[in-house]
Amino acid sequence: MAATDSPLRALAESRSRWFEHLAEFVSIPSVSSERRHADDVRRAATWLRSRVRDAGIQRATLIETAGAPVVWGEWTVSSRAPTVLMYGHYDVVSPGDERSWTSPPFVPVTREGFMYGRGASDDKGPLLIQLSAVQAWAKAYGRPPVNILCLYEGEEEVGSPQLQRLLRAGRLPRQAAGAVDAVLVCDTRMLAARRPALIVGLRGALAAQIEVRGSARDVHSGAFGGLVANPSNELAALVASLHDRDGRVAIDGFYRDVKAPTHAHRDPAAERLVAKQLLSHAGPRMSKGERGFTAYERGTLRPSLDVVNLAAGQAGGAGGATIPRRAVAKLSFRLVPSQDPQRVARLLQRHVASRAGTGVTVRTTFSKPAKPVAISPRRAVVGAAEAALLSGFGYPPALLRSGGTIPVVQLFAARVAVPVLMGFARPDDGMHGPNERVDLAALAAGGRSLVHFLSLMSKLRTHARRPASVGPYTPTHTFADVH
Repeated sequence: MAATDSPLRALAESRSRWFEHLAEFVSIPSVSSERRHADDVRRAATWLRSRVRDAGIQRATLIETAGAPVVWGEWTVSSRAPTVLMYGHYDVVSPGDERSWTSPPFVPVTREGFMYGRGASDDKGPLLIQLSAVQAWAKAYGRPPVNILCLYEGEEEVGSPQLQRLLRAGRLPRQAAGAVDAVLVCDTRMLAARRPALIVGLRGALAAQIEVRGSARDVHSGAFGGLVANPSNELAALVASLHDRDGRVAIDGFYRDVKAPTHAHRDPAAERLVAKQLLSHAGPRMSKGERGFTAYERGTLRPSLDVVNLAAGQAGGAGGATIPRRAVAKLSFRLVPSQDPQRVARLLQRHVASRAGTGVTVRTTFSKPAKPVAISPRRAVVGAAEAALLSGFGYPPALLRSGGTIPVVQLFAARVAVPVLMGFARPDDGMHGPNERVDLAALAAGGRSLVHFLSLMSKLRTHARRPASVGPYTPTHTFADVH
């Protein structure tokens, strides 16, 4: 009998109970961006601590912060065993206009194999599946095969400010000892229904704001047009200068540290599907961006700069003949490995200063810097995750990069251990939109994958975050193999 047979049987026997837990969890409106839900966020943390204990992890506590509490759990089975830190978040985004929902967002409903409700997919379902895998091992053998740490936060949807402070200050238990071998993050998407994915890279980020000020007050365009500098005109010129005709960022030195995409460990069929999914969701007739690269490369392997907000003048008819005193553009950079957010900030400041017109003052400010993350597919822990997903889903995972940014993952990579990004949300789950749902079959396959992952991790030498101890790993399957 294989070592995982009994835990898999225990997992199957407890599945309905964990889905009941998920319904309870989704019913808690733990919206971290709204102060009126602060008590609900704390209630979700307290509820989750109980589920950590249900999994057999008796050392479960709340770490108080200036914001939402962090749920911490610890189960040490052996000083010689590898340690897996399981990360997730129990907060959710606002449901928005509830009239857009078929059923109330915090009254979970199961229809045709999907559970509908805010947070079901992002991230309450995947989080509970982590705990179900630990409990399955505990029921089968009395303990998991590796040391388990749980780290569940309640502010991921607002940028993880408190957790970032804890990580930077080294205030998490055992963090200073460097005793973690892998950080398991299940807050990512699958390639498609029944087709898992491993994310091996995240883009970094930097938010910027360009503010242009002119006259001391708004003035009439009839009396002052052509007489004074118009902040809107000046800002429009600055924004237009940020890209060239080929869609490249036109800031001197921006591409200095950018390396050309390689084809190592890449799956063209999976990449085309990802691009198609994203474009279908956005609804454009065609993709557009930096010339000379595929849609997938532009959205994941290449850096980008987007204007995400422009504001000037008065809203409505009142601003029809007015030169505004102030105009503002908000920018979003997405950065790739080797690019440093601080250097990019200096480059933009230099670019704006060299092109600022006379008669106005220009101020550039920055926020939310996050470095990119690149995870080598040859790491032993990544190999364990690929094999686990193949066992759990029956299909090999695609190894993909994500165009998005998860700031806390960069801190994990720098200060804790190798992140393993294996999520169980489908691309069509509607995360952050109305009628969010989660595929219960995908969660069940995810649970099986995690049972296998913990078993495979137990076979690694401790401190797997150092050079791979079981030899280099090279993927042998591609997405095309499952067609």
